[in-house]
Amino acid sequence: MSTKKLALVMIFAAGILWAANAATLFSDDFSDTNQSRIKWIWQGQGCTMTFSGGAAKLANTDSTYSAFLVHTLTPKPSTFTLSATFTLATAVNGAGFMYCLGTSGSTFVGYSLQLGTAQNLFVYKYAVGGGTLVIPNKSSSAIATGTNALAVSKSSDTLNIFVNGQYVTRFNDAQYQNGDIAILVPPKSTFKIDNVLVTDQFLTDNTPSCFSDSFKTTDLEGWNTSPMMGNATVGAGKCVLDNTDTLYSSIIYTDGNFKTASIKVAVRQEQGAGMYGVCFVSVIPKDSGRVQYKPYAFLVDSMRRYSIVYPDSANVRTRAAQSFIYGSLGTDTLEVIHYATHFAFKVNGTDVGETIPAPSSYRIDGAGLYVSKRTGATYENFVVGGDSSGARCTAIASVINRSILTRATLPKFGAASVVYDVMGRKIGPLSTVTFNRLISGPYIIVTKSADGAIVKALRVMKMPK
Repeated sequence: MSTKKLALVMIFAAGILWAANAATLFSDDFSDTNQSRIKWIWQGQGCTMTFSGGAAKLANTDSTYSAFLVHTLTPKPSTFTLSATFTLATAVNGAGFMYCLGTSGSTFVGYSLQLGTAQNLFVYKYAVGGGTLVIPNKSSSAIATGTNALAVSKSSDTLNIFVNGQYVTRFNDAQYQNGDIAILVPPKSTFKIDNVLVTDQFLTDNTPSCFSDSFKTTDLEGWNTSPMMGNATVGAGKCVLDNTDTLYSSIIYTDGNFKTASIKVAVRQEQGAGMYGVCFVSVIPKDSGRVQYKPYAFLVDSMRRYSIVYPDSANVRTRAAQSFIYGSLGTDTLEVIHYATHFAFKVNGTDVGETIPAPSSYRIDGAGLYVSKRTGATYENFVVGGDSSGARCTAIASVINRSILTRATLPKFGAASVVYDVMGRKIGPLSTVTFNRLISGPYIIVTKSADGAIVKALRVMKMPK
């Protein structure tokens, strides 16, 4: 990940108590264990809720049936946002929550949002007669390993799904307009849950229209690595992809609204004779939860040649070697410029000279890095966004007036700046990881000195991207 751009608005505040736009209808941070036991009731056998570190640990020992930890909402809103933080082991499949929950006889009805074992999630609709997969297998680069903040936001028949503050997908269904909520615990599973919150706010699609990564840190947050065969490692300003597969190319990509975006990256060959470069990606759900990835790739190789991988073509034509491509002799800067009806491919500032079609029938779901079979390459300073003038990603925006700015500078990422929710509950240090896992809305940042004294407090609105 690293220097990922965030969309924030920061406003100076004299204190940390202030009114938020959204009203809280229910919350539980599991810090008061007695109150948490009162708020929830189990539906299932062999279930336990214990507490540790300000979170609840849920366990279901049944080997066949899921369990539900239910809270009865009063009143039951038809417009709401439900969010919660889940910390899972990699083997847990199907942990999540239910919403618009009701009963018909002895049958639970409503919807669920559940996490898979990789970077994927799914949505069920429960009715008399059984469950139906509404969203069978949605992969997303927003889903992290271990801890994820899930949110579903409903208004009328529209239900928007968010993970770690980023819009992932939505579905439309009007059968269940309101109801209760529950935490869904799959058979033979244990995980942690924290910061359950229901507000009366509806969150709209905040799909990011740009993304940048300078690979300063050693995590791949923000990237979907499901299509990668081989190794993907990041850190110290570099992303190294080593595709060990003998038949197929590999990609890693980030989700976003990149329908008019351009791409730029610096890349050099590490090993192998295959192509490497950048791509747009179309993600096609298939039967039985399978996913097909269709890359539209713009590539070079060690022999100073370039090629274009068209998404619906079985053949790739490699063009002749060009003097403006460095290949194995150095680092190449690749740019894909996105025009209304075509792409331009530039290498080290020189247009390769082809008009490459940008058909409206090709759906762009993400953008990322491409490496051919048995080939390795190192990438630096990836950017997707902007338009036909070039790739760019807008930095943090602030609306602080000049007089305030002179007496209170914006907090910096780091342990000295701590993020709280509007109820005063500590979330964690101000970092790109912390903030990208929050849904859009108001927060509080408290900056402390080296001896722990509070220097200032800022009220913060995380804006949709």
